[in-house]
Amino acid sequence: FQVGREIAAEDLLDSVMLPLVDPRVWKGIKGHVHVGEPDTVGILEGRSVASVLEACDRCLKMADVELCGLRLMPALGGKAYFVVQGLQHDVDAAIEVGDQVLNAHGHRVRSERIGRPHPEFILWLLRAAPFGAAGFGG
Repeated sequence: FQVGREIAAEDLLDSVMLPLVDPRVWKGIKGHVHVGEPDTVGILEGRSVASVLEACDRCLKMADVELCGLRLMPALGGKAYFVVQGLQHDVDAAIEVGDQVLNAHGHRVRSERIGRPHPEFILWLLRAAPFGAAGFGG
């Protein structure tokens, strides 16, 4: 990990080491989509894959939410976003935690909370990217 950081030097945008990453993050990276009967969804977007993965991991560990999906967008300069669902107060807690992580890295783009969305809305949010991000969860 450290050697990779040194080799990248000034070209390195961000990095993260998550040795005990929540297993749901791995499912998200693989493109798994989970849609239930959502009370509330939270959407968090960041400027770097590393900081978004850290924010996602922290949200799942610190708030009682489920990961709907995660999208990594290398074709958009490394941006990424994830969607969580749960009760409104739990989603609010997840967004607060995620925003703190992304702000600490200086990579927060936006976060939103949406109450009682139609389940198809989540599928639309997590649809495959039309611009060549195949193989990266999008």
